[in-house]
Amino acid sequence: MAHLYRTHCGLIPPAPLALSTEPRYTRLVVTSATQSLLDAALQLPAQERAEFAAILADSVGDGTSTAEIDAAWLAEAKQRLAAVHGGVPVVDSDEVDRELDRIVDAATGAQHAG
Repeated sequence: MAHLYRTHCGLIPPAPLALSTEPRYTRLVVTSATQSLLDAALQLPAQERAEFAAILADSVGDGTSTAEIDAAWLAEAKQRLAAVHGGVPVVDSDEVDRELDRIVDAATGAQHAG
């Protein structure tokens, strides 16, 4: 039998607070096929692991448990951070608010004019 890794939230390992080779999970007995998938997944770059974990998390439960919500937010945060580190431009929230106000005002004006 192979082993599965479980974290305190039960879905994906938390981001490490410091670089460490010590695992932050416990081992559970699983099939060799599951272990093979896990071994392959752990070799993926961080961004792909986060996406893979989110897909797996979405496939279990109804998405309303605290662990599922925490895992989804963690995967989203990691994806956004990777995007910023990858060069995606960051826009100030005040600028976004002004642009949204402009779009809403234009749409509202067009509705009243028509």
